Amino acid sequence: ILGILALNSAEFVITAFGCWKINAVLTPINYTLKPDELFFIIQKAKIRCIFIDARFCENQALFQTLQKLVDYIIVIDYVQISKNKLQIDNDNKIFFFSDILAKYNTLNFENAII
Repeated sequence: ILGILALNSAEFVITAFGCWKINAVLTPINYTLKPDELFFIIQKAKIRCIFIDARFCENQALFQTLQKLVDYIIVIDYVQISKNKLQIDNDNKIFFFSDILAKYNTLNFENAII
């Protein structure tokens, strides 16, 4: 199960379509919730990977707790943020959305029916 904590954006839509493509469950999380409420939802929904808007990474307490709750964190980084700025416990569980898109950029809309 995947979660997303982000504002409405193109990355949100790309993430949703990607999850649907692999038949994964995407749980949108309301960013206006208090940290305790966020953690409750993440634990009850059994979210293993979370996509998080870079703006929310500035809250170090939130970011540190997320590292303990989920296996992987993918930072939606249209706001430039470096790994050096983040307090990362395990470098193997933090990824950047732009790096993933650059590596696996296979978006092809030639056969799309609109």
